[in-house]
Amino acid sequence: PKGNYIAYYRFDESKVKEYEFTIYDNKYNEQYSYKYPKAGEANSVVEIHIYDVNAGNNVKADYEQGDIYIPRIKWTRDDNTLLVFWMNRHQNDLKLLATNAKDGTAHLVYEEKNKYFVEINDDWWFLKDGKNMLYTSEKDGYRHLYMNSLDGKKSIQLTKGPYEITDVNGIDEDNQRIYYTVAYPTPMDRNVFETDFKGSQPKAITEGSGWHRLVFNKDYSKYFDYYSNLNTPQTVSLYDLIINRGNQFTSKLEKVEGDNDKLKEKLTEYGYGKAEFIRVPNSKGDTLNGWMLKPADFDPSKKYPVLFCNYGGPGSQQVSNRFGAVSAWHQLLAQKGFIVVSIDNT
Repeated sequence: PKGNYIAYYRFDESKVKEYEFTIYDNKYNEQYSYKYPKAGEANSVVEIHIYDVNAGNNVKADYEQGDIYIPRIKWTRDDNTLLVFWMNRHQNDLKLLATNAKDGTAHLVYEEKNKYFVEINDDWWFLKDGKNMLYTSEKDGYRHLYMNSLDGKKSIQLTKGPYEITDVNGIDEDNQRIYYTVAYPTPMDRNVFETDFKGSQPKAITEGSGWHRLVFNKDYSKYFDYYSNLNTPQTVSLYDLIINRGNQFTSKLEKVEGDNDKLKEKLTEYGYGKAEFIRVPNSKGDTLNGWMLKPADFDPSKKYPVLFCNYGGPGSQQVSNRFGAVSAWHQLLAQKGFIVVSIDNT
């Protein structure tokens, strides 16, 4: 934080096997080889070192070696404390080790275990009191907010419920408030809530169906609300966020910065259709979310070609209640007589 130390990774790849492939861009082919650890094979041996800029000394962080990963390192607000993120090879055991920058010694401040897998992310914030950190975790089955003391003695779950936190919009430390986005009231929607550092009942800043994205100013007295839904282009509104003496807030619309009325007229002129949300059961009894776009002159007595657009990979949501989820290409296909369908997790 003060620039007195530099933390860095050191990788020893001596036990990692080499992988070769052929390069064809010259008259004669060439073989290129490089270190590439495949599943089940030896990984690099990773060390974390801390260099003292003023003294010129270098120390190695002390932690359990072996078949492990160090997916993150982060400085805390304390210039002498580096947080080393340690994971086992199976990636179901995460440890946060507070490491002394002067001598490399470390102590455990947080550990999370799971039978299957622990998700690693960058949602870690160290408060200016120097004693606590905020983070998100999926350890109760949903991604929620937590606060832990850096001595590892105190832990508070700040949010609970059958919904996912998708983003943390801001942390107002002066008023001890956290503003965050949740997939609510359905997984396709996004609304912004706030809670305090004690985990009090969350309060909604935005409500209803659609997709809200809030951007706050530096002192959290104002915010822009970028709002759209599946068939409505984005509007941008400026709000005042007023906190009274009872530490209660109210939002007051200051002005609408952009309503996109001309774009809406142009889309009507271009013959944009209205997509609709659908729910589809799978063979296991789960219900999957989707959307469907039909030709404007759709006749239920006729058969139509169907283009099924999906991406079944992790960490991706194709079915969302925001403008742009249905693209201009999808609209063109519908105008050409196709039914376009997208379903998540297929």
